[in-house]
Amino acid sequence: MEQNNNSDKTTFKVEFLGEYHDMVIDWNDDKYEYKEQQVFEKLESLTGIPSKYKISFHLIQARPHLHKNYPFHGTLLPYEDPDAQRSLYFFNRTHFPQNDRFSVDFVKDNIHDVCIFDGERFHLTFHVYYNNMVLKRIGITYNLVREIWVEEGVCTRMFCHHRRTKSYFKRIKDLVNNHELNSQISHRIQPIVEIMRHNAVIHWFMEMEKIYREFNVQQFFKNNCHLNNWQERFGDEDGIVTINLEQYLRMRG
Repeated sequence: MEQNNNSDKTTFKVEFLGEYHDMVIDWNDDKYEYKEQQVFEKLESLTGIPSKYKISFHLIQARPHLHKNYPFHGTLLPYEDPDAQRSLYFFNRTHFPQNDRFSVDFVKDNIHDVCIFDGERFHLTFHVYYNNMVLKRIGITYNLVREIWVEEGVCTRMFCHHRRTKSYFKRIKDLVNNHELNSQISHRIQPIVEIMRHNAVIHWFMEMEKIYREFNVQQFFKNNCHLNNWQERFGDEDGIVTINLEQYLRMRG
């Protein structure tokens, strides 16, 4: 794949629900205070979910050796290989504060070639969860997964084919865009969040899950494939509590 490091733009393709879409990042476009906002705007156009409900998108630093002086961030632990492929998170800073622990600046030196080659292809995946700090409602995050890491018909922890159907995403879209439902959930969840600021024990996590189940949304928050039997482990004053993640929804949509 031919590279052009002198270009003022990075162009690539994103596959979403069976169709490829062109995406362009113009590094010299002064209209954007944050250059990553170009990606969020395109994702809004692709998905129909407003940017104000988009929390972040995620890239893998696929070619760290191409960045000679990569800045140290919380995504790299002190004992890790500086040439390791790191997960980079880019937050929607128009609506969310920057989280320096998990993110790097979305500038050309950090992205072009290091994460995205011109003309490279990616597959878009998504995950929804209740954001109790800023949104105080359900929001969505995205992953841009390199196409060469996606094997047809094979689900991995990074990419699940069964969650990426038009019928399943319609349910996700309706869930995020449902203002009345989100208001009802927030009315029940936020008081518990305030209690947990002072007493974050497993009991309150389980109470929140009960509410999510009551509103029939818990199954959408579990970012796991139905082909795998995942478990979650919580630390409590009585020790480790292991909870099997039930699947309330068939992912084949």
